[in-house]
Parts: sequence; structure tokens; C-alpha cells
Amino acid sequence: MKLNDNELEALLNDFESDRAERKETFNGDAPEKFRQAIYAFANDLPNHAAPGVVMTPIGYLAPQHGVRLYRPVKAYDRWLNWMPLACSQSVLGKNASKAPAVAADPECPALLQHYHSLAPMAMEARKPLFLLRSADGAIGAHSYAVQDAYNDFQILAKKVLERVCMAQTA
Repeated sequence: MKLNDNELEALLNDFESDRAERKETFNGDAPEKFRQAIYAFANDLPNHAAPGVVMTPIGYLAPQHGVRLYRPVKAYDRWLNWMPLACSQSVLGKNASKAPAVAADPECPALLQHYHSLAPMAMEARKPLFLLRSADGAIGAHSYAVQDAYNDFQILAKKVLERVCMAQTA
């Protein structure tokens, strides 16, 4: 039995559900808690006759705010370089003192650009920024930025799908 989008969203929003188990980190007893949750879902003692959900992280996204010549601005660079170590320690529960740069970190599937003026345009058009058209105001350089955004998000979607599929088979 599969969950539809509304059922999954309801489970994500219900922090007290006995049909969902989520952890921010894998530190301490989290792996054991997940195993217990899977056993409980399989036994279905409350007789929900519905599937349970175990939520695990598949990585993190690194946003770029200011980019000059495909490099983050210096003020943002320090914060960006902190992200891999924070993810490794806090989310994955690894006892690491050093982590790779974001661009080389296997836990970061994408370093997304800011797409400066596309965001307000997309909000006004009520559509994703990678689907903006000339009728929405994406003309000239904006149309090239829309194409770049489409390609970037397509690559990201494929990487997320790969990670989800790997997590399901693990």
C-alpha cells in the first residue's frame, strides 16, 4: 500500500504519530529506534491497516547567495565551508573533526545558485523559477537564467532520486 501526497504530508506534519519515525541525527540510540519503529510498523499493534514511515536524511543542499565568477563571495564562503562538518557531525552522527569542501562533499548533491531576480518573478507568476516564460517577464538574460535553473534543478532531482532509491535498497 502506497501513501499519496496528502497522506505523506499529514504524517510529516504530525509529530506525535505512531506511524512515523524521524530523527535529526543518527547519534546515540537512533539506529535502534529506527529498527524498533520498523518492527512496530510491521506488527501494526494499533491496527491502523496502513503503512508507517521512517524518515532518514539523504544529504543537504548548499545555497549560494552571492556568486562572482562561479565562486561564493568571501563573507558567505566561511559559512559555506562550515556546512559539511556540521552535516557530518549533527545529521549523520559521525565523530569528525574535518570534512571536505562543499563542492567535494558526497553528502551535498547540489550547490544551488541564487538566481537573483528570478525568485520574485516566479512568486508573482506562481510557478517554479525554472518554468518561467517570456510572458512571465523572463526575457533576455533572464531567459538564459531560467534555462540554467531548469538544468540545475533537473540534475538535483536526478541525484535526489538516486539517493532515495539507494536508501530504499540499503
